[in-house]
Amino acid sequence: MTFFDNFRTFRLIAAHRGFRAHRPENTLSAFKASVGRCHFIELDIQMSKDFIPVVFHDPSLQRTSNAKEKCEQLGMQSLKVNDWTLFQLRTLDVGSWFIDTDPF
Repeated sequence: MTFFDNFRTFRLIAAHRGFRAHRPENTLSAFKASVGRCHFIELDIQMSKDFIPVVFHDPSLQRTSNAKEKCEQLGMQSLKVNDWTLFQLRTLDVGSWFIDTDPF
């Protein structure tokens, strides 16, 4: 028997990156909004440059943050999550983009 055999009797609803149809993905807001609407929450973990686990889906910060604009200000050249320290990552805006450009 495999792990997935346990789920044959019913369908599971996953909150993929949280309730991302209504909140910025992989944010605490998206996870809180999904509670009670699903069976489980799926999220992605990556390591920051200083080896701290952070919740972020893409290998690049570009799609869901203002990292491209922050690069020059912070003296950064890379948009890869693992090239930024936790302190640097915390300076990013990962939610404002959602209002204007989210595909949902």
